[in-house]
Amino acid sequence: MQDGTFSKTRNQEIRNLTPCDGVRTACPNIFVKLKEAYHPPLGDSAIVRDYETLRTRREFLYSAFGEDRVLFGSDYPNSYGVATIAEEVGLMKRFFSTKSRESAEKYFWKNAVRIYKLKRT
Repeated sequence: MQDGTFSKTRNQEIRNLTPCDGVRTACPNIFVKLKEAYHPPLGDSAIVRDYETLRTRREFLYSAFGEDRVLFGSDYPNSYGVATIAEEVGLMKRFFSTKSRESAEKYFWKNAVRIYKLKRT
């Protein structure tokens, strides 16, 4: 993975995950954290920095789970040395710049408030 893109095998593995299409109805208590964006794919040590590759991975999960089942998490300390929190937030801001403001708010805070039953003070 010299150029920062997934191998054909890894892309095929991701496409094979498509059965999670029914996850929204079959498993209503499962949510996904759209993070770990800069981590290397399995079996590879190169860090993915190509935005289109990262966007494709996020879009797959976002489509599978829907805007009401995704949320932000820093993934710290697992991301330490891979990307700063500012880089991770910036990546997700870029991803959500093509979505509605409501969708971005759900991702960055509203879903967490609802899922964890947090009280605003």
